[in-house]
Amino acid sequence: MPKKDTLAFSNSKFSQINLVSRANSYFAASNTAKGFTHDFEEIFRPCKRIYILKGGPGTGKSSLIRAVASEATNRDIPVEYFYCSSDTSSLDGVIIGDNEIAVIDGTSPHTVDPKIPGVKEEIINLGQFWNSGVLKEASHEIKYYLDKISLLYAGVYDAMAVADSAEGLTRRLVLRHTDSEKLYLVAERTARAHSGDTGIIRPRGISAFGVHGHVILDSYERLADEVYTFRDKWGISGIFLDALKENFEKRSIGFDFSRSPIFGKTDAILLRNEGVAFLPVANDPSRIINTERFILKSISVEKDDIKELRLISSAAVKMAEKKLSLIGELHDELEKIYISAMDFKALGELTKRILISIFKNPPCQTAR
Repeated sequence: MPKKDTLAFSNSKFSQINLVSRANSYFAASNTAKGFTHDFEEIFRPCKRIYILKGGPGTGKSSLIRAVASEATNRDIPVEYFYCSSDTSSLDGVIIGDNEIAVIDGTSPHTVDPKIPGVKEEIINLGQFWNSGVLKEASHEIKYYLDKISLLYAGVYDAMAVADSAEGLTRRLVLRHTDSEKLYLVAERTARAHSGDTGIIRPRGISAFGVHGHVILDSYERLADEVYTFRDKWGISGIFLDALKENFEKRSIGFDFSRSPIFGKTDAILLRNEGVAFLPVANDPSRIINTERFILKSISVEKDDIKELRLISSAAVKMAEKKLSLIGELHDELEKIYISAMDFKALGELTKRILISIFKNPPCQTAR
């Protein structure tokens, strides 16, 4: 598939979806109607060694993370990439080997602090390489950008809350006319058709809503031999996926799962053991689950209300998208200030030392 494909969906709450092709790539955080949320604890704490990077925007955190990932790839060591949900061109972290080593951005808003300092975790302060004098001279400009970004984010989350409220009411209207018993029985039957493994459940997001709009990674599809997707005019695939998730848990079937940005419902499941994925959208689905068969004819009574609520939700999402786009522009300007104050030669030397420290006893090279 092309590296990046922008698609428009008539039943989508989002004005556009960027479907991005990246192998072994996920999101560990999300902008939602309840604010910024993340799964850093669940995802990174199981690693045996964690390098926590601290520093402002433009201090080279993402570049250092990429350098570690590149070295691991050159050594044929498996890498999982976790992209920033707000700016999907940047990295929040990587895991190399089989939960051997994590290198993560531990700054706000996903602040991470060590629990066993020096033993399990090591803090790397990239702020030591900036020229404080340069930053002090630009202090008013920095404060302007930070205040503006903070204000815009408040507006983003307000708009997303409106979208979520309209979506929640839509869901309640649709559920009045849904054969929930039939839906659950089909989900249960679908779960029975699959076998379990260790029962480990891992959050591995493939959807994000940030400065580049709504981005979906195709990681699950790349890892799956069989892909299920949905015919879902009424927006209940998330309810089906939640029922499926519940049944997999009951049967101790391990899986990765993703939540939709804004609304927080399950939007994708990957059965690692079997190579089976359940996705909201796919390039080449093996099977299509028709959720419309669970909808009763009586829904015609609510059609106009559902249409109006979807228009409200869509308008609120577009408002949030515009604010996020402005945030991206302001963040780029803020980064320029910090980049101008950085000693990248010293940062390069530190990067070399970190690479030596990590790879003097390289992680297990057995693929997951």
